[in-house]
Amino acid sequence: MNWALTAVMPELLEKGCHIFRSHPKFDHSKLLIVDDDYASIGSANWDARSFRLNFELNIGVIDKAFVSELIEFFEHKKQNAQLVDIETVKRQNLLKKIRNGLARMLTPYL
Repeated sequence: MNWALTAVMPELLEKGCHIFRSHPKFDHSKLLIVDDDYASIGSANWDARSFRLNFELNIGVIDKAFVSELIEFFEHKKQNAQLVDIETVKRQNLLKKIRNGLARMLTPYL
């Protein structure tokens, strides 16, 4: 999965996304915060496979105090993560780029 993720990073970074990678543990949880008022927490990606086939679950929360705690949690995780820059991703050697591109084609199954 990491190889497939790395294959899409240049496109995301060029569009203005900021990518932070945390180490060393793998964290499959998802957190979406909207306007400091709403949060969605869970394991599901925002796609049909996660919601329908993998039986993953998210919960929606409308509670300013709880969302505030989630923001603090997210900021803490972000401070302890490494910001990915586009130049580092683009400097990967050709074999890694090919490997990552092949892995990207498998993402529907990962």
